[in-house]
Parts: sequence; C-alpha cells; structure tokens
Amino acid sequence: MYVSGENNSTNWRRISPGSPQAYLFATSCVAIASLLRWGLGLASEAVLTFPTFYPAVLFSALIGGAGAGVFAAVLGGLIGWWAFMPPHYTFFPMTFGQQIGLLMFFFASLLIVWGADHYRKITKRLEDEEKFRKLAVDELAHRLRNKLATIQSIISFQLRDNPQIRDAILSRLTALSATDDLIMAAQGQGAALRSILSAELRPYGVSRVSMEGPVDDGAARSRTRHQCRKIRCVVEFGG
Repeated sequence: MYVSGENNSTNWRRISPGSPQAYLFATSCVAIASLLRWGLGLASEAVLTFPTFYPAVLFSALIGGAGAGVFAAVLGGLIGWWAFMPPHYTFFPMTFGQQIGLLMFFFASLLIVWGADHYRKITKRLEDEEKFRKLAVDELAHRLRNKLATIQSIISFQLRDNPQIRDAILSRLTALSATDDLIMAAQGQGAALRSILSAELRPYGVSRVSMEGPVDDGAARSRTRHQCRKIRCVVEFGG
C-alpha cells in the first residue's frame, strides 16, 4: 500500500539566500563551532585549529547561500586564527606552517561553498520542474474530466430512449475515469493496485473476481500493469 501526500517544507527553505536571516544563521553556526572547538581544546591540546568550522561553513552555504557561506568561512577563520592558533588571542606572529594551515582552510571553505551553492541551484531547478510537471498534469486531468463530462452528456441525450445501453456505456466510462483519477491523485507517489483493479472491474461485478498475492515486489507490479492494460483494451475495444 502506498501513502500519497506532499513533502513537508523544512525550516531552512524559508531562509532566503543573502537575507539578514541567512547571515544570522551563519553567525550562529560559527558561534556553535567556536564553542565546540573550545570544548575540544579543553579535552586535548592536540586538536587541530579548524575542524569544527568546516561543518559551519557547509550548513551556512546550504541554508543561507554562497554569501552566507563565505561570511561563515571568513568569520570562522578569523576566530580560529585569533583564539585557537598559538599564540592565543593574537593574530601575530605566525609560523609558516600556520600560514599554510590558514590558507588551506580558506581554500577548502571556498570549495565547500561552491559545492553547496551548486547543490542549492540544482535542487531549486528540480523543484521548479516538479511544480511545472504537477501543474501540467493537473491541467491535463481537468481537460480530460471536462471532455468526459461532455461525452457522458452526449451519450445520455442520444440514448435517452435506451436506458439499459446508456447506463452500461456510462458505467464503463466512469470506471475508466475512476482509474485515471486514482493515478492522478497519487501525484507520482503510487496508488494501491487493488484499488486500481477494483475501479477497472467495478462495472463487471468486482465480486466475481478474486485478487490475491503479493503486490509489493517488482514482478507483481509488472504483472498487474499487464493485466490493467488487458482489462482496458477489453473495456475500450471489446473482445
């Protein structure tokens, strides 16, 4: 059984890239990273200078955009340089190894920011494409329902003197429409196979059909799709 529904929006998607909230979030990430680095320093003096600041840069860039990521890298680099790089609480003097370490931190941070920003753009493009697809599918479904309603009205009028034939044709059209509605309502999340088969077979007396067996494995789904196509061909073309 498949459960359909929209994905819940996460809080980070509400932060606009480059907004004051994005820079505030980046500042919070750097503050947390600084506290973690301070705690690690109390536990051992052999801890490197910048390990806790890399995640801060990553999350800042993912959530707040490239500008917030660069801001977190610069702020984290300055704090790490001043507070955790010997001699502490001063910027100078620096050894050659410390200079290389600081440059490597900024270089790695820029790579992290670039990768996170690229990921954001790809995700945004995919979300926009998905929204457009859903809009197009909804519009197509709306047009199909309108056409079906028109066809049903024409059939009802033309066969008003033959209620038995009219009702048989309308019930089959309704069954076809019900299956399409199930698939449309699923919005790509899947629909229960039993529901699809029941909708297809309803005009012919679903109680006369036995449906059992696994429906979760790929082979079962393939067989069921094949049966649905056969049933639809019979409904549409007879035989």
